[in-house]
Order: sequence, then C-alpha cells, then structure tokens
Amino acid sequence: MGSMLILRGIDAIRITMIIGALPFSFVVAMMAVGILKAIAFDLVRKRHRVPATAEGCAAMANAK
Repeated sequence: MGSMLILRGIDAIRITMIIGALPFSFVVAMMAVGILKAIAFDLVRKRHRVPATAEGCAAMANAK
C-alpha cells in the first residue's frame, strides 16, 4: 500500500478498496435475497396455519 501511495497517490488506494469491496457487495446482496425468501415462506406458513417453531410442531403433533 505504501508503494501505491508513493507511485499513484490516493486514487490508486481508492480504486483498490472499491475492487476489494465488490465481492462483499455480492455477499450482502445474496443475504438480502435470503431474507426476502424467508419472509415470503413465513407469510405462506402463516396463511396455511403451519407452525414455524419446533414447539409449535410438537404441540400440533400431540393435538392430533
């Protein structure tokens, strides 16, 4: 990093940081997709009155 600062200045370091942050941006985007899918599945479960927890499943199984 020191050589980048001497040879090209702050612009080279800024570009390097942006390039390094791109893979992390993809990970964050995939996490957002996962959260949206989980919310959609939970809404479907609520609509069909399916329990979402282990305790709820056990209670439903014991009730039958």
